[in-house]
Amino acid sequence: MALEQYIQELLYRYNFVVVPEFGAFLTQVNWAFLQKSTNSFSRPSKEISFIQQLSSNDGLLVSYMANAQGVSYDDMLESVLETVSGWKKELR
Repeated sequence: MALEQYIQELLYRYNFVVVPEFGAFLTQVNWAFLQKSTNSFSRPSKEISFIQQLSSNDGLLVSYMANAQGVSYDDMLESVLETVSGWKKELR
C-alpha cells in the first residue's frame, strides 16, 4: 500500500498526521446542521489542511506502516523518507 493510503486511513482516526520531514495534514470536522431559512440539511464533512512547519516525526505514521507491513520501524522510516524525498523533488 502506498504512503498516501496510510495517511488517508489515519486521517479518519486522528485529527492530524505528521509526515516526517514533509509536513502535517490536519482535519477539521464540520458537523451536519439544519438551515432553517431553506429547510435543508448540510451533511457532515471534513476539511483537510496542510502545515509544512509541523514536520518533526511523532512516530504515528511510521509505526502504523511498520506494523501493517511487518517490518522494523527503522526500515519503514527509511522508506518513508525516500518517498518524501521524491515528493519534494517532484514539487520543485
